[in-house]
Amino acid sequence: LAGHSDLTFVSAHLDTHGSLRVDQLHLRLGAGRAAQGRALGEALKTVSGSVVLGADLNSMLGMTDPGVRALIETGMHPTLRTGTWRHTFHTRLRLLLDHVMYRCPDKRIKHAEVVRLDEARDDRSRRVFGSDHHPLLARLEVNPVTHG
Repeated sequence: LAGHSDLTFVSAHLDTHGSLRVDQLHLRLGAGRAAQGRALGEALKTVSGSVVLGADLNSMLGMTDPGVRALIETGMHPTLRTGTWRHTFHTRLRLLLDHVMYRCPDKRIKHAEVVRLDEARDDRSRRVFGSDHHPLLARLEVNPVTHG
């Protein structure tokens, strides 16, 4: 990361369950995560330059989860997932909980992609590298810094 002082890297972990809230007869799953995602996204807007976020968003509903949607609504972009993987949580329930997202108003990030790291080829072990989450590896291609 040396030589990239204009890139900010952030790590976050949203609440496991969030809260259930009833609004006019509608049950809203993950309202707490939505509020946390919105607050995180708004805070990241105040950072100058490009931002890369690696986070356990505990997104029980994957990309449609309220916490993920809130981050996207505040200007964060999901990183392109490479490969055929659909989950990062490695137990009987296979859920997409972990994400890499970015924001680049300065056009510094040219391309961003993420791959899931697997310890066992058939993805059947009880743990992955000692965790119940697969690690993610993000690759960024950056545009050169222009001084104007």
